[in-house]
Amino acid sequence: MKDSKISLLAFLLVALVFSFCGKDEISDSDRPIENQIIAELNFENNAWGFQYFNVYFTADGHIYNYENDVLDQEEFVFHRRNEQGLISLNEVIDNINNSELSQMTISQGDIDSILAAIGQIDEEFTDPVGSCIDGGLYTFSAYSYDDVKEEYESITLMECGDWRMINENEHADNILDIMLKYLDLTTSNCCG
Repeated sequence: MKDSKISLLAFLLVALVFSFCGKDEISDSDRPIENQIIAELNFENNAWGFQYFNVYFTADGHIYNYENDVLDQEEFVFHRRNEQGLISLNEVIDNINNSELSQMTISQGDIDSILAAIGQIDEEFTDPVGSCIDGGLYTFSAYSYDDVKEEYESITLMECGDWRMINENEHADNILDIMLKYLDLTTSNCCG
């Protein structure tokens, strides 16, 4: 009886030790990949010639800027997400390689806040409302990454310019506020 109690106690002790091991560790699927995009500002306007720029925020604290210097849309090379809001890892890598690394970096606290909010965003959009003419479209997005499919899925935070549509989810709003801290832009650039 005494041996069985000792064996049971030893088993419980080992189980307890293993249950606490790794609690604070991040699984490989939760670890950000190198240059993992977590947010994006994209601008496109076709009034008076093709205009395009893009800003990526990455999980390692970098900001990458791309500005189109080609007015002919036929010669333009920058991968955009598809109609389902998806873009592949290889396309993002290609885009980053064609972008300039900003001197500004994102604080770890802001990165953590963005990453924590991404999975909590629901689609709670206002109805699109016209806000200006020929103003183009600014699209603010966050991204979740699927490491099995090696692709990103965009989550719209706000669109503004020719029309305005806002995701009213508080987590979407928090990410937007963080992004605006690092951009030389206010939502007033969006025509109202």
